[in-house]
Amino acid sequence: MSQPVFPDERTTADAALALRRLTTEYVESEDRLRIAAETSEGQTVVLWVTQRLMLRLVPALLNWLQPDKSEQTKQTAQHAFAQEEARARLARQPAVVVEDLQAQSRVDAVDLTLAATSIQLRWRGPDLPQPVAVVMEPLPLRQWLGIVHQQFAQAQWPMSVWPAWMSAGAATTEPRQPPVRTTLH
Repeated sequence: MSQPVFPDERTTADAALALRRLTTEYVESEDRLRIAAETSEGQTVVLWVTQRLMLRLVPALLNWLQPDKSEQTKQTAQHAFAQEEARARLARQPAVVVEDLQAQSRVDAVDLTLAATSIQLRWRGPDLPQPVAVVMEPLPLRQWLGIVHQQFAQAQWPMSVWPAWMSAGAATTEPRQPPVRTTLH
């Protein structure tokens, strides 16, 4: 099943480049998230993602992680534990370095393809020659969402989209510190 998060008029039938590494950071001068990504072919691309799109994407990703909202208290503790485990297992790695400054695009849409054990995020933008996609299982998704959560706090974007279990055990990030660069593989 494919679910557009922020659809536009273009077709989703285009083949997508597979992403294997992401470096996500908030860039204050742009007031956007910058996702520097490396494709499976070794190419790099920069995706600029607006707050508006992220405010739509985050709840969709969180809903995939926690589809059953019953037994809220028990699940909150389970998700907090799973998020802390994901945070602890996130290894520091060198950032994706983008050398081709032409390979940049504002993201207009993210298509989600949901499966039982993974989720595909398919990013589309006006300056991308073709969409780019990353497939994540729950642990890498939780790790990336932890990074995005930190960037939201740094950007002083609305934190109301985040459940309480995302903050459990997280180190607080002061809003005016230099961007935190974290890479997810």
